[in-house]
Amino acid sequence: EQEQIDLRVRSTDIRLGMVEGMTTRLTEVKGTLQADVHLTGAGADPHLEGYVDIKGGAFRVPAGGVAYSGLDTRIELTPDSVRVQSFTIRDEHGSPLNVSGEIAVHARQVGAINISLQATDFEVIDNELGDVGLDALLSIGGEFLRPRVVGDIRVTTGRVELDRVLQLFYDP
Repeated sequence: EQEQIDLRVRSTDIRLGMVEGMTTRLTEVKGTLQADVHLTGAGADPHLEGYVDIKGGAFRVPAGGVAYSGLDTRIELTPDSVRVQSFTIRDEHGSPLNVSGEIAVHARQVGAINISLQATDFEVIDNELGDVGLDALLSIGGEFLRPRVVGDIRVTTGRVELDRVLQLFYDP
């Protein structure tokens, strides 16, 4: 018989700015994270219950020349799934990217997924390499290892400095 796990983690608001100490890919990180997570079961089949809340999230991605804000979400954890009712983030112009859905989990394996993604003129690059904004309406379903992606992605703003991009991969 395997050893049983019973671990509870509760936090007050934790500042997301601490992420900057772990990576250089994000800067100007703001917002808070609060969690109440209960881990039970055996090592081979752990079960999570609880939630993780993110409020007032914002950050800059220097490599893409973009900044995002308005990140408010709740991630619900149940013994068999991870559910996001609404994950919204906005680019510098206020254009939204919305994600919602559910991922089934069991015995440390990811199973069925059901995720929706919507974006309206959402900026993904704005620097010397280009300026790219997207509209998207996607549905991702099926199994995690064999996802079925259905929908549309449309480039609303598109400028890519191809010579500069190619220089990143060329080293004489």
